Amino acid sequence: MEFLEAVHSNAPFRSAGVYQSLYQSPLSKRVIYTGLKNLEVRGLLNLKGEHYSFTEKGKTWLSNSHFKYFQHRYGKWDKKWRIILFDIPVEMEKERQIFRKRLKRIGCHMIQKSVFVFPYPCEEEIGDWCEELGLSDRVDIITADSVGSKESEIKKYFSL
Repeated sequence: MEFLEAVHSNAPFRSAGVYQSLYQSPLSKRVIYTGLKNLEVRGLLNLKGEHYSFTEKGKTWLSNSHFKYFQHRYGKWDKKWRIILFDIPVEMEKERQIFRKRLKRIGCHMIQKSVFVFPYPCEEEIGDWCEELGLSDRVDIITADSVGSKESEIKKYFSL
């Protein structure tokens, strides 16, 4: 979706693109307009002409919203860690960068350049990304009881 890619690249996005993308959802035009106006009034979005852009406050809000989605979806933490490992060759640099950005966007914590950790089930979302990007054979997710010596630091990161 043009709108979502623009949002996550921090580029300004046209209001027409917003409406086109969101109208494909089951939301009414009024709900979409009200939601965008709400974000603008709260200082999260700027509207200049036909282009929206997120303010610095809005970018922070957006980052936190992705993580909160998983918290609300799954409720209480099940005390399991999802360790995402990947080995993506240089020839697939573009796909690797997109994949890493998406992991960061949902709030995954980077342990190493190709190792991330997340406290909530995310296998479905990551599986969809892998299929879309052609990375299914290059990404693994391990569910573990511990993430080792950095566990207390990582718990603080996720406020657990």
